[in-house]
Amino acid sequence: MSFKETELGKIPEKWDLVRLEDIADVLDPHPSHRAPNEVENGFPFAGIGDINEYGEINIEKARKVSENIILNHIENYFIDKNSIGYGRVGTVGKVVKLKERSKYKYALSPTLAVINGNDKVDNDYLYALLRSKIFFNQVKKFMTGSTRPSIGIKALRDIMVPYPSKNEQILIGKIISTLDEKIEVNNQINKTLENIAQTIFKQWFVDFEFPNGAGEPYKSSGGEMVESELGMIPKGWEIFEFREFFKFVKGKKPKIIEENKFEGSYKYLTIDVLNNNSFLYCTNEKVIEVTSQNVLMVMDGASSGVTFFGQSGIVASTLAKLDLYNKKISNQFLYILMKYYEEDIKSHTTGSAIPHTDKEYVYRLKIALPKDDIITKLFNDIVYETSESIIKRSNESKILKELRDSVLPKLMSGEIRVPIEEN
Repeated sequence: MSFKETELGKIPEKWDLVRLEDIADVLDPHPSHRAPNEVENGFPFAGIGDINEYGEINIEKARKVSENIILNHIENYFIDKNSIGYGRVGTVGKVVKLKERSKYKYALSPTLAVINGNDKVDNDYLYALLRSKIFFNQVKKFMTGSTRPSIGIKALRDIMVPYPSKNEQILIGKIISTLDEKIEVNNQINKTLENIAQTIFKQWFVDFEFPNGAGEPYKSSGGEMVESELGMIPKGWEIFEFREFFKFVKGKKPKIIEENKFEGSYKYLTIDVLNNNSFLYCTNEKVIEVTSQNVLMVMDGASSGVTFFGQSGIVASTLAKLDLYNKKISNQFLYILMKYYEEDIKSHTTGSAIPHTDKEYVYRLKIALPKDDIITKLFNDIVYETSESIIKRSNESKILKELRDSVLPKLMSGEIRVPIEEN
């Protein structure tokens, strides 16, 4: 197999270099570049930071605008099932799939570009290409701004990209999309399992419909209730403050942090790593270490109050380990408990410029639990099995993601070739 030198480095002899605009329409969704006024009960005006990689919009976070703005704005760009969003302001390089607006009303801010492939490119290949280092390395050459980096629409259109035959594009795209699909299936199963655990928690410890001795829902079957500071609770239950279960142990920044594994390194658990968006590795001197059985909470920044579970490594300084010392509940129970109160905790942060989790507020939260521990133990057993299944799938997804991220640049440069029948 022969290669040729190009401005992107070596690529296979039979591949071409083309501008992105030769294979795709690169559209600016909001030419005025002025964010419209926010209104109550409006429709999302989503920036790149409000959309995850699957095209799901964070409704609570996105700015809300009037329907008139959405309708006037909607002609500026076209979105179908294959449209891709590319972060071009702030979070430059973030790539997301976009939802068709026929199913959901929303508009997009100028923090992203809308990219629609034409008939010259396989869409799975295009989606993989836009996420590759070979593309982002070109983007970095045209970025401007230090505090808020950006790249212009024209510069994006002019970026040179590798262009194999359509058959090879299809096969490259298929390899990456198959890995993506498996990761997404795992994510959806894990979401379902966690939702089931949350539903059981609410039924048993909030609505008090845990199974009685006859296997029937306690409260609706006439179970005896008594007055408490939390209102009516089952007889034989007592009130606990959260401080009676755990203490916060803040993370510490290690001396050495690298993007790649090195001898003796540990995974460094930042918010981005916990969200499976990146990988970081570090040394372990004078740091806080956790296993997959520990609960973590974000303590500083916009995500303060968000809870994580199921990853082992070294805790970043913006997070804290919830060190459980009361064996009445398990770490798995603690995680479900903290996720139930997550929105409440997020709405009670301290600090104006930079939010911080209010530890004292969290410690003062209360829950009712039975004295005899039978129901608590049963729930501990249920969530243990659920969490083990979630951790297993999460670990599989991490392996698949590492495989995808390692093979993607090799496929895009032609270092790894897929077998094709040209005819």
